[in-house]
Amino acid sequence: MESRNSRNDSFYIDPCLHVFCHECFQNHVSSAIADRKFPIKCPSCSIEISQLQIEIACSEMEWVSYLKLEIDYGLAGMKGIINCRKPNCNYRFEAYGDITLCECLDCRTTWCEKCDV
Repeated sequence: MESRNSRNDSFYIDPCLHVFCHECFQNHVSSAIADRKFPIKCPSCSIEISQLQIEIACSEMEWVSYLKLEIDYGLAGMKGIINCRKPNCNYRFEAYGDITLCECLDCRTTWCEKCDV
């Protein structure tokens, strides 16, 4: 499942087999990670790009950012997980029962879970 062709530096996306030069593919993946887009999709047909291909295309720092995006995406769909509302605070906690007033245990920001104020 080698995606990079060393002869012409082409990158084939599995399973759609759309072809991009390696630099363009890297730029696409880097931009998607910077824009917090998840999942990252083929720019031609919107099929989801595999983790392996994303890892091949990005730097170590981008890979860590991508893995955090993947976790955030998974947690966003879980009932009872609440994210702090303060920008740049990544604290999450599990809520039990009906909660209205929330306080982040990390940054101490408070908000109403019902109206988001």
